[in-house]
Amino acid sequence: MSSGDCCCLAYVVSRIGGDDGVSLEAMHWMRILSRAGFSIQVITGRVEASEAWAALSAREGIDVTVIAQADPDPLDERNLDEFRRLFDDGCVDDEYRNRVRAIREALGRQLDSVGAQLLVAENFTLPWYHSSLGLAVAELIADRGLPAISRGHDFPHDRPMYRWQEMSAPVRQVAQAIYLRSPRIAHVAINTRDRDSVYRDLGVTDVSVIPNVVDVAAPAFAPLAPDRAAALRGALLGQRADDTIALCPVRPVARKRLDVAVELIRRVSRQREAPSLSLLVSHDTKDAPAAVLDPLRRAAKDAGVNLVFASEQLAVHSAEASSVDVWDCYRIADFALYFSDFEGFGNALLECLACRLPLFINEYEVYRRDIAPLGFKLPSLSIPATSSYDDFVAHGLSVFGRRSLVGTLPQKLDDMAAQIKALVAIKPPGQPLPAGPQRDQVDHNLALVAAHFSYPVVERRLLSLIDRLMKQPV
Repeated sequence: MSSGDCCCLAYVVSRIGGDDGVSLEAMHWMRILSRAGFSIQVITGRVEASEAWAALSAREGIDVTVIAQADPDPLDERNLDEFRRLFDDGCVDDEYRNRVRAIREALGRQLDSVGAQLLVAENFTLPWYHSSLGLAVAELIADRGLPAISRGHDFPHDRPMYRWQEMSAPVRQVAQAIYLRSPRIAHVAINTRDRDSVYRDLGVTDVSVIPNVVDVAAPAFAPLAPDRAAALRGALLGQRADDTIALCPVRPVARKRLDVAVELIRRVSRQREAPSLSLLVSHDTKDAPAAVLDPLRRAAKDAGVNLVFASEQLAVHSAEASSVDVWDCYRIADFALYFSDFEGFGNALLECLACRLPLFINEYEVYRRDIAPLGFKLPSLSIPATSSYDDFVAHGLSVFGRRSLVGTLPQKLDDMAAQIKALVAIKPPGQPLPAGPQRDQVDHNLALVAAHFSYPVVERRLLSLIDRLMKQPV
C-alpha cells in the first residue's frame, strides 16, 4: 500500500485546533495523511476555534465529528472525581464503566457511519482525564480487530503525581489495558526515551519511533511584510517597538523555566552598552496558575526586564491583532530562548529553527538523546536537575524567585549573555541576520531540520508503518 487512496482513516483525538503540542502534532499527521490520499474523519471531544485548524480542515477537506463524552477537560470536576476514585479509592465503579461504555458506543457508531478502515488514536496514554477515553478506544479496537496506530506523547513519568510506582492497582490496570498487544496495532513513540522506558515497563516491545515534525515550507515561517511586522511590534511592545525581541515560545508554566530566561535577559541588560531588550512569551496565559504568573511578573519587575505576554497585549490591541496567532510572534522575534526542564520532544525548538531564529536552549533529556547527536549547533545550558517541579506539582509551590537554582549557573549564564550581546550587535531589531558565522549556524540547523524532521521524512516512515499494519492478517 503506497498511498491512502480510497481508504477512510478515523483520527481520534481528545481535542483539536489549539496551540498545544498534541493538537499541533495531530494536525501535522492529518495534513501528511490527507496529502497521501487518505480520507480523514476526525472524531474528537472538542474543537478549539483557531484559524490554523479552520484553514487546515477546509484546505484538506477533513471532516470532524464532535462527541461530547470524549472531551477530557482536565479542569472538569467530573474527570477529577473520576481520577480520584481510581487513584485514591482504588475503585473502578459503575459510573466509570458507564462512561467508558458511552464513549465506546458513540465512537463505534461514528466509525460505522464513515466506513473507517484504519484508526489513529492520538495520545491516550496519561491516566487521569484520558483514562476513560483511552480505555474506550482500546476496547473498540480489540472488539473489532480494526488496524490502528496508537501514538503517545504524554506519559506518567513526565508528571510526578502519576509515576508508575505511585499508582494504585486500578489505575495501573487501566493504563496497561490501553496498551493493547496485537499485530493489528502499531505503537508509535515520539522519542527513544519513551520507547526504552515507558513501553518496556508496560511489556510493549514492538514500538516505532516517529519524531515530531515541522513543515519547513509552511507560510507560517515566511517573513512578514514590513508594515505588518511594524504594526504587530507596536501592538505588542507599545513605545518599545524598536526593542530587540527575545522570544520564549512556550506556555507560562513552571517546567518551561521562564525564570531562567528572565535572569539571562537581566544579565544581558546589565552589561555596558547593553541593548534594549524585551522578553516576549508567545503562548496564552489563560490556563497558567497564579502561583506561576505572579512570582514571574515580580521577578521580571525586580530584574528590570520588560516581560510581555503576547495574548494579554493583543487582547488590548484587538484591532491590530486581527488574525494574529502564535506564529507571528516567531516572525517578529530576533532570537529565541528555550529553557524547559523536560519536553516530550520539543516542537518549539523545531519551529524556531524552521523560522531561522538564533536559538539558545537548555539541554533537556530528549534533546540530548535524539536531537543533538544529529549535529545541531545550538548554544546551550545544562540546568542542574532539581526537585522544584516535583514540589510545584505536589504542593503548589512556585519555582520562580528561587535564586539559588539560577545561582548554580552564573558563569554559563554570563557566557550566554555575552553571545546574545554579540548577536544583537550585528542584527538590528526586526532585520535578517547578515552574512557571517551566526547566519551560517542558522542555515546549518535549518538544513538538519529539513533532513530529519520535515514532512517528506515523516511521510515515508508513516506510510511504511501503515503498509505493514494493513497487511497483517485479522
